[in-house]
Amino acid sequence: MSLNGIYKKGIDYGSTPFFISYILSTFRVIKKYKIMSNCTICNANLGFLNTPNFGLGKLSDNTIVCLDCFKKINKKSPKIAAKLKNETKESITQFLAESDIAVDAATKKLNDIKAKIKSLGMDGFSAYLGRKEINKLPEIMIEGEEFEHIIQGMYKDKQGVLVATNLRLIFIDVGFLYGSSVEDFGYDKITSLQYETGLLFGKITILASGNKAVIDKLQKIPAKQFSDLVRANIGKPKETAATTVIHQAPIDVADQLQKLAALKEQGILTEDEFAAQKKKLLGL
Repeated sequence: MSLNGIYKKGIDYGSTPFFISYILSTFRVIKKYKIMSNCTICNANLGFLNTPNFGLGKLSDNTIVCLDCFKKINKKSPKIAAKLKNETKESITQFLAESDIAVDAATKKLNDIKAKIKSLGMDGFSAYLGRKEINKLPEIMIEGEEFEHIIQGMYKDKQGVLVATNLRLIFIDVGFLYGSSVEDFGYDKITSLQYETGLLFGKITILASGNKAVIDKLQKIPAKQFSDLVRANIGKPKETAATTVIHQAPIDVADQLQKLAALKEQGILTEDEFAAQKKKLLGL
């Protein structure tokens, strides 16, 4: 019996094997909505193998996305993927375009940081050990903040990197399996920076707002260069909040865009305010 015949006779899906239910549900979506033979996003031909099952790829305007586009949406924002039925072709197309812009901006920033690190003459061993922390920098740095220097060391018994930007010092530690912590010191809060060398390593002591932070196990020559740069920056005005410790989670740009769109729809944000916030979020 053909699948079309099975569909017409009305099989009890609960009593059929799961893979049969899977095929029949996909077929039912195609049959019911008479899918234009193409994905509404990428225009790929739709069939049983590339159509999301159980109607997960159906949008509110009765168009459907292919499995590859559904996976792409889900990777960028599981929340949006789970509620595609509330979206339209236009909203999803805009979401994907804005997400790509955000990714491109973060990638460019990371490449600029890596180029600067290379220009500092860091050896491959140092760059390899700090790669996870380096990859997080585009998420941590704010608009207008520029990378200047980096060294590796120990702070509060954690191995990480100490980064100098034009605005502040940032110590970043990314756990081996999960989790990360960030602590920053604004130059306007730093009253003194002391540099010492031992037989093998260097040590930097930061005095800020009455608190003392000691970063040790530093390579001596890079630490000296780092200290000289920071001393030149101490006293500069700081545009961010006071020294703080943050257990930072990755920023979901797509989720933030959705929240901004919701505020605009509710009338809380005007069109101009929405556009300004979106540009700031995307780093444009």
